[in-house]
Amino acid sequence: MYQDDISLYNKVVSEYLKLEETDRAGAIMLKKKMAAIYDRLSEIKLELRKSETKKGETTPERERMAERMKLLKEMYIDCRAITNRQVSDYQMDR
Repeated sequence: MYQDDISLYNKVVSEYLKLEETDRAGAIMLKKKMAAIYDRLSEIKLELRKSETKKGETTPERERMAERMKLLKEMYIDCRAITNRQVSDYQMDR
């Protein structure tokens, strides 16, 4: 189920784990990838919600999707902090 999307997610997580705190360009690229993957996972989560049979029932797949989305959000915030820190350091050096 959604193997290509999960593969992209895993690839971004791997790239994030290799990201250096001083790699502003890498952080910017990862932010873009993460935003796109987050959007796709959100669509999948919506599809899963629509397919649930009982009102209020949560499937394991939907729960896992929510966990992945939460992790993506945390990584995105971290990448944003890296880019902001780099800009601040640059401005202080001027």
